[in-house]
Amino acid sequence: VKNPEKRRLRIIQTLDDYIQWADKINIGTVLLRQYSLAGKFRETLWPLKYFGKTDNGHAVFLLRLKECKLKKAASLFPSALLLEYITCTMEIMLHTLKSWKCNCRSIIIFDCMGMSMTDYYTAYKAGLSTILSLLGEYYPETLHKFYAINAPSIFAWCYGVMKPFIQPDTVRKINIIRNRKTALSSLKAIGVDLQRLPQDIFDDGVNSYDYLVSDEVIQLLENEEGTSRLSDILESIKTRQVTHRRG
Repeated sequence: VKNPEKRRLRIIQTLDDYIQWADKINIGTVLLRQYSLAGKFRETLWPLKYFGKTDNGHAVFLLRLKECKLKKAASLFPSALLLEYITCTMEIMLHTLKSWKCNCRSIIIFDCMGMSMTDYYTAYKAGLSTILSLLGEYYPETLHKFYAINAPSIFAWCYGVMKPFIQPDTVRKINIIRNRKTALSSLKAIGVDLQRLPQDIFDDGVNSYDYLVSDEVIQLLENEEGTSRLSDILESIKTRQVTHRRG
């Protein structure tokens, strides 16, 4: 929004919407609850991987649809449960970025490689559109740039259908790129270390990553709920050493 007053009013409205939503779901208790399927959620629907950060401090995350198990996710996570798990993940993400001294706004690379029309329908049923809508509505300030790479024409069509329901400020952060060379050039221009990425994205890549939600935090989330467990989760995030495993 070019008009400063309109932008100010939009920010206020977004903040007001978030406050009302956070109050409705009792956001302060999100990390106190038990998430017995936390491991399954990461495995089937949200295997978000961390690939370091730019010189400006923006964390770089990669989500590959071909690594998701969408049919299984659709059977495990009905809509209401799905929203609980993604909200928990986002709250963990905010604590994690603070601990890693990253900018609160991240770069997310969404790799569509190898996906068919059937896969997109399955992704829709599994709730990816619900997740993206929630992130755009209530966590817009956590996103710096979003790149959908290796995106076939059907993805652009699906995005066109969803676009009117996404916040305008968020829309301006979204880039859909079909050509791999163009995608790599764009990512390099904003400071992404291409050599960390998988080889089927960047030829000289070494696939050096770690998951956003660690194995230890997943184990804690799957345990009994309570305030003492919350302290353990926050301590685990604070003292975590990124392993940069090779895949």
